[in-house]
Amino acid sequence: MKRGLILPVVVLAMIAVASGLSSGADAPLPSGVATAGRSAFVGEKPLVARLPGHTFDLPAEAVRCINCHAPSTGTTGQTAFAPLLTSRYLNELRSRRGGPGSRYDPASFCRLLREGLDPAGVMVNTAMPRYDISPQGCDDLWAHLSSQ
Repeated sequence: MKRGLILPVVVLAMIAVASGLSSGADAPLPSGVATAGRSAFVGEKPLVARLPGHTFDLPAEAVRCINCHAPSTGTTGQTAFAPLLTSRYLNELRSRRGGPGSRYDPASFCRLLREGLDPAGVMVNTAMPRYDISPQGCDDLWAHLSSQ
């Protein structure tokens, strides 16, 4: 592994460990929600992803959605690293990263996961991995998050 690539991998691994392997993994599913989406979110179903510009896949433990998008244990209700992914956050018209107002739908959510572009075409932080995820995997994850 090249020297410049070690730090991002170490940071993601530290986030994975700090978030706790069971953070939310045992929470009950709302009725009717595909378990596949929840399984992907909490890391029970391993995801394949890499950082933008890198050629190697990151460890599955480092790319679990819950590592960065789970609620914090603090009183603010914010996550420590990335937005809390709820139906309201995804579907509400809002400006993201200085771009024009936008909201997610299943197609734009999948584009975000694969290419790192939000619904307005604004690039998300390069710390977010880009996922090699099937259309069904995107749909399952969207269904789970839309129920939150």
